[in-house]
Amino acid sequence: MRTTITLPDDIMHSIYSIADEEKKSVKEVFTELLTIALHKKNPERGTWNCPAYDMGGAAFDYTKAWQLIDNLESDAVAEKRDMRK
Repeated sequence: MRTTITLPDDIMHSIYSIADEEKKSVKEVFTELLTIALHKKNPERGTWNCPAYDMGGAAFDYTKAWQLIDNLESDAVAEKRDMRK
């Protein structure tokens, strides 16, 4: 993919120097440097851990969830039927 960016002169001079020393194109050097920078781990960030909290026991018996769903659906169907009368 092509894009246009504006870089400070000192950075461009460094990229040209590296390209000249390593006998590579500026494009190759820039791609390598950008790849290294993007995959480098930042030691200042460290890892982030999400805190976990005990929310207590469940207030609902999930073993009877399907029965509750069936009852709610039955009630909804009966309510719709009654509204049509």
